[in-house]
Amino acid sequence: MSKTSFILRPTSAKSSKRAVYVKHVCRATKSEFVRATGVEVEPEYFNAKTGKVSTKRTDAPELNTTLHQVFTDVSTAARNIVGWGGIPAREAMAKEYAAILQGRVATREAAPRLKKALDNRLDRLREQLVEAEATVTRLKERIKSWELARGLYKGVAFVALLEEYPQVALIAKGTKGTYGSVLADFKRFDSSLEVAALTPEKLREYENYLIGEGRNNVTIATYVGKVKTAYRYFAARHGLSPTALDAFKSQVKQLSNREVFHLSDEEVIALQGLQFTSPSEERVRDLFLLMCATGLRFSDTKITRANVVGKYLIVTTKKTNTLCKIPLSPLALEILQKYDYCPRNCGLNYFNRTIKRICERIPSMSDELAQTISLNGLAQRESVRRRCDAVSAHAGRKTFATRALGKGVSVATLKAWLGHSKSEMLLKHYANGEYNAVAEMAKMAL
Repeated sequence: MSKTSFILRPTSAKSSKRAVYVKHVCRATKSEFVRATGVEVEPEYFNAKTGKVSTKRTDAPELNTTLHQVFTDVSTAARNIVGWGGIPAREAMAKEYAAILQGRVATREAAPRLKKALDNRLDRLREQLVEAEATVTRLKERIKSWELARGLYKGVAFVALLEEYPQVALIAKGTKGTYGSVLADFKRFDSSLEVAALTPEKLREYENYLIGEGRNNVTIATYVGKVKTAYRYFAARHGLSPTALDAFKSQVKQLSNREVFHLSDEEVIALQGLQFTSPSEERVRDLFLLMCATGLRFSDTKITRANVVGKYLIVTTKKTNTLCKIPLSPLALEILQKYDYCPRNCGLNYFNRTIKRICERIPSMSDELAQTISLNGLAQRESVRRRCDAVSAHAGRKTFATRALGKGVSVATLKAWLGHSKSEMLLKHYANGEYNAVAEMAKMAL
């Protein structure tokens, strides 16, 4: 290495003065390199074009790293003393070079302390950022609430879409009522939530809110489903993905094998035999019996003579838009003829109040109790009430389905009569295995 010179230097050095300077720096670099590494590189292992130790040596990477660092330090020391020209005095050069090395040592020793100080400062800045963002969020919410109160808010609150959906979507009247309940609940949950901010995580918060409010799991599943439906309907309008909420998975479970409330054959007969002084109560009784004899939903009982074709009652259901062809039983035909094939209807709330009062006149329904089991989140709740108090309009449809299955009507046939697309849904919500449980157990007698 004594016969070669380093070329780690600016290539634009043209003046003789600068050339002397560079030559001096290279000699100093060589000397310090040998002192620092204890290695003197033979000429055949040094590449004069690149100024680096040849890769013929296995330790070339380590030597080149040291070589580059020494050259940089010597060059810095020389420039600090005489700039880009001249030859610095040996003592001054040695002193400056030593100072550079000592500075590197000091920096290396101080690095952990400096790193800790910088990390602490970064943590404080992050905390300040969180506080600032929280402050901005609170201010935005305050501004939004004032704008909503004064009718100046320009964003799109999700409750506005919940309010609009029943007006623009083709849904049944009963479903519109459900959306009214969902709207009232969501307003209490977060009236200012924008549609773009409704995420699966926010939907989870809404579900937890419903659990905290004591809603049973059936209601919770219904409300969450309505929210998702309205979101999908309006998503494209607001540049959002209709499937954005599909990642939400409900944490509430439904009861399996729950008892389906229905009237027994004896109770249906007793209901037929009741006498009335009030024509309106008699019409409610007859409408309920018509549902028990046909499986119609309350929303589908507004029928006329045109719905009766031969021995069949043909209706298109309002809830699912399904065409149903139901054979007319003697009881159903008797009721339709009584009202000239156009039974008068009434409001659902009035109907439910009145049918409870009517069923109270049947001893088995006023004396016997019906147990209701429901879930609120993971908590199971039980309640007991008189059977007459458990009656509602939908009990007629459930009575028809339970009696039909108990008397041997096939699931496929019953599914067509009721307008259901899936047998599992029918068996889950309408069939009660206890209809003829005593008679079935008699088959097991030895």
